[in-house]
Amino acid sequence: MSAARSLYGGFVTLAAGRPGLAFLSAEPMLEGSDWDVAVSVCVTTQRSKDVSSSDGMRRTRETSRYYAAWLAEAPRLFQRVQGAVWTRDLEALGEAAEESAFSMHAGAAVAAIERVRKLRREGTLAYVTMDAGPHVKVRMIVSIFCRAA
Repeated sequence: MSAARSLYGGFVTLAAGRPGLAFLSAEPMLEGSDWDVAVSVCVTTQRSKDVSSSDGMRRTRETSRYYAAWLAEAPRLFQRVQGAVWTRDLEALGEAAEESAFSMHAGAAVAAIERVRKLRREGTLAYVTMDAGPHVKVRMIVSIFCRAA
């Protein structure tokens, strides 16, 4: 499903799927030039993923005690994210994205996450998000460079 988000530049929405649905379509919200914000990716490993994003989400659905709560919160978080994008409010976007991502992730990326939080405490407006893979994405106005610890 990550590829669906790559069809357009800028910000897109991707409707929630449901069991048995094989196709989802991303829809553009803002062009890349509509908001001067950048995404930096902190690569935590050079290895290929051991588990695809789709398989990872399937496993999460089947095994995580947090999945049902995350799923229940998703519509509320989506509304927050969508509103933040429309109003170009990086702080609100970052907080909602982090809340969503951290309700499902832990592990090797913690050092990168903590570094971004430290940058924010020091005045750099930067927020972390993750997908089903191991890489940390950083949304910010001023780009930074990350290196795995």
